[in-house]
Amino acid sequence: MIKSLVIIGFWSVVILLISSITMLTTLQEGSDIDFFNIIWFEILCISPWIALTPVIIWLARSYKFEKQSIYSSIGMHFVSMLFLFSVHSLVQSFTVSQFYEVAFSWAYIQRDFLGFIDMRVMLYAGILLGVYTLDFQRKYRAIQLKEPRIKAELNEAKFQALINQIQPDFLMETIEAIKNSLDEGEEASEEILTEFSDLLRIMLSNVKKDEVVLEEDLKAFELYTSILKKRLGQDMLIEKNIEESCNEALVPSFLILIPVFEQIIASIEPSRNIIQKISYNAVLIQGKIHLQVAIKGINLPYPKVPKYLMNTEILKIVDKYQNKYREVDFKTQTGKKRITINLTFPFLPSEEDQEEIAEADDTEIGSLYQ
Repeated sequence: MIKSLVIIGFWSVVILLISSITMLTTLQEGSDIDFFNIIWFEILCISPWIALTPVIIWLARSYKFEKQSIYSSIGMHFVSMLFLFSVHSLVQSFTVSQFYEVAFSWAYIQRDFLGFIDMRVMLYAGILLGVYTLDFQRKYRAIQLKEPRIKAELNEAKFQALINQIQPDFLMETIEAIKNSLDEGEEASEEILTEFSDLLRIMLSNVKKDEVVLEEDLKAFELYTSILKKRLGQDMLIEKNIEESCNEALVPSFLILIPVFEQIIASIEPSRNIIQKISYNAVLIQGKIHLQVAIKGINLPYPKVPKYLMNTEILKIVDKYQNKYREVDFKTQTGKKRITINLTFPFLPSEEDQEEIAEADDTEIGSLYQ
């Protein structure tokens, strides 16, 4: 319905414009003007264009002037123009013979075809341009409407991924710890609040990342364990045993283990269970990184650890590593006094290191030919 109204509106404007030119010509010749007769004459003359406009629109959208189909599109539009111009010349010549003292003949049809070919080409090109302009505007509006929805969906995905890393207990207990720290003074509350905001910032930047640089991952480990000490009020020891050669390696983010820590903490009784030490260890042996996160304490809920791990992304990452390297070892060692999570995989440098290695290799190869 809307398309039909647009077509009728467009050709109404064209008819009025051509009728105005015809009336001016009639005035210059000194002839009598019959406004409605001129309008009707122009409608009959232009009727092939009005009838075939939907076909032209279909051809414009079906045979676009794109690189991969440019020749077929040119050929199709050439045939279309030849047919339309011929029909228009035939109808217009016959209409002229009915309104004016002009013989309807093959010679007149040929003269009409050649005499108005430039105007017809411009009119055909104008319709194509109008269709492409409207389609572009429609597509642009659709993109504008779609962009906020895509952004909202991305933000929702990030939010859900962040929620998967932030256990409700961790969030609520940390907020409670911030409130309690106000009693200890402004400095204590500011410290835990800063650590919490820094940890959230790291979580947001690492959302949807399977791997991070180990040196950066240590920052998340330090922030989380520092907050944990303040929350539990226990004098636990935090250790980092990282071989220097591992600092720039790509490793699974420590953040994916936060749900495990939170569930362990949620299941312990402060009077019976004590966490004495949390350690983060990494060493490079024979081209493989041995990564370990360990918890040492008293009466740890070790039987539940495998179940806790099922609620994290670590198993998916292990599967990806297994498919990529075929040399991945993942295991846990649990007991009342110690829980360790171990992951061994081939050394994978960061992207910057890979570029430096590639440049070094190029330099070395180049020197061989000097």
